[in-house]
This record gives sequence, structure tokens and C-alpha cells, in this order.
Amino acid sequence: MRQSASKQGFSLEGHLARQLTPAMCREYDLILTMDKHHIEAVTQLAMEARGKTFLFGYWLQQLEISDPYRRGVEISDIIFKQLFSAAEEWVKVFQQVK
Repeated sequence: MRQSASKQGFSLEGHLARQLTPAMCREYDLILTMDKHHIEAVTQLAMEARGKTFLFGYWLQQLEISDPYRRGVEISDIIFKQLFSAAEEWVKVFQQVK
């Protein structure tokens, strides 16, 4: 994924994945997941977080985005584009809320 991001002019240097905790679920106002199974996992971890947990691809017709881990550069490129498109849609929504 780092290579895919780099091709598009983004650096993921310093980015580290972290295990989600119940405390994090309480702390954050919005939790975005890659697929519906992740929503279920968040709900299992902290039931109160369900109302603020959505698919990252929610605004792209509820798109579920695959995990790019160990899937190769071509798949990572596709997934990066999906993530980027989904992020753009979230930004549009946040700009409307302001």
C-alpha cells in the first residue's frame, strides 16, 4: 500500500496500524471501517460505538473495501483508489456540515 500511495504523491511514512480498543471507541466521534464485518467487530468491542461506526465506502453506494495486506501491487493500487475516492466523499459531507 505504501508503494501505491507513493505513486499518487502520498507518503504513509510513520503510519502504524493499531488494535482498536473500547477506550478508542469511546474517545472518537466517528469510526470508519473497511467492511461490514469490521462494523460487527467494533460493535462487539463497544456496543455504544455502533451509532458512530460506518463503512469508509458509505458514500460510494456502501462500498466494502478489501484489505490490501499481502495482495500485491496491482490490487493495492485499486484499493488505494477506492480509499481515495471514499475519502473525497467524506470530505464533501464534512464540508456540508460546517
